[in-house]
Amino acid sequence: TANGINKGVIEENCINWEHHYTSTWNNISGNWVIGFTNQKLENGTDRLWAITWAGEGNNEKNALSYTDDGGETWQISSPSSYSEKVYNLYANGNRIWAATASGLYVSEDGEHWERYSRPIDTLTGEEILSESVLAVYNQYNWLWVGTIDGISIIRNDTITTIHRFWEPANPFSAYPNPFL
Repeated sequence: TANGINKGVIEENCINWEHHYTSTWNNISGNWVIGFTNQKLENGTDRLWAITWAGEGNNEKNALSYTDDGGETWQISSPSSYSEKVYNLYANGNRIWAATASGLYVSEDGEHWERYSRPIDTLTGEEILSESVLAVYNQYNWLWVGTIDGISIIRNDTITTIHRFWEPANPFSAYPNPFL
């Protein structure tokens, strides 16, 4: 919601609302909740991640909030050292990827984050020019990264392929737009 996280339990086709978590009372980074991702850690525990942006509160910031105990306690984590807008998350085992306004980040523990370099196609030398990453998905060691500049596929953390879906309007069109 735009006012924190609500937790409900489904009982006999009805939702029983149990808790309401906010930045003021429960240590989430912001009350504007954009999305959730469930991470099944290799030790068998579940970690629930929430993408939490600053709402209207003075102490709110854009970051990630996570709980390892079903919401009893919350921790705040930010992929960068400043208030970071996260657009999308994907978790696979102990790894979690965050698609953010300043790039793609990965973490093995939820606290220490490493930023990926902008993808460069290993065959053509073409690169993604946008810093902002809007979506991320990982399957079979293929990391799919969606940006406004195209899609890149990173295989086994090394081989990169870039796909763009644009057609030049005429032979004199400029891409990318040099005036942006």
